[in-house]
Amino acid sequence: MIKFLQKLKEQWEVNRACRQTLEIYKTGTAEERQQIEDLLWEVGRSKGDMAQAEAVIKSLRQAL
Repeated sequence: MIKFLQKLKEQWEVNRACRQTLEIYKTGTAEERQQIEDLLWEVGRSKGDMAQAEAVIKSLRQAL
C-alpha cells in the first residue's frame, strides 16, 4: 500500500511539473520557451527518441 501511495505522489508531482511547464511555455518569454524546447531536445537525445521530442515540441507550439 505504501508503494502505491509513493507512486501516486510521484505521478502527481510529474503532472504538476508538466502543468507548470506548460503555463510557463504559454505565458513566458521567447527565451523561456526556447529553454524549454532545448531541454526537450536534450531529453530526446539522451533517450534516443528524437521523434517523440519533436512531437512534444510541435504539440507545445500548437498550444500557443
